[in-house]
Amino acid sequence: MKNSITITGLPFAISKKRQSDPEFKRNILLALYPECAESQAIIIAEKEFGQRFYPMPYNWKGWDIESEDKLIKIEVKQTSVKGNRTNLSIGSTQGKKDECTHIMIFDLYNEKYSISVIPHDEFFASDFHGKVKLWRWNKDYNINNQTKNTTLFLKYKIKDNE
Repeated sequence: MKNSITITGLPFAISKKRQSDPEFKRNILLALYPECAESQAIIIAEKEFGQRFYPMPYNWKGWDIESEDKLIKIEVKQTSVKGNRTNLSIGSTQGKKDECTHIMIFDLYNEKYSISVIPHDEFFASDFHGKVKLWRWNKDYNINNQTKNTTLFLKYKIKDNE
């Protein structure tokens, strides 16, 4: 295990048998990924933009982290499961239109994770799918599948994570 965490204050005990269940462990990890991504996003943004960043209050409308000068507002998204057979996807982005300056996407599905920081205008000019407007890109980064979005993810991919 890469990291471990002890959680106290739960309203009910979790049996040792349940704790040893791989599915239980996977569910716990999935629940923690958004917090992990937002914490890492601050570190990445400070490196990429050369200034301090701060988290916004929980459920802040429009973005998750903001630069010290308040000019850069980044919405953080992550995915850790396939959206369909060949693609990864993120949702709940339409409410961020005209609110943030960038969308930072964490691909936590692949063993070798990838992160991309896409400027607002390019992100919202790309392709969205279905009634819920999912943003999809190819899980293997094959630009022949979901061409526009996969290419956009790769264009703004953070190089240090290779």
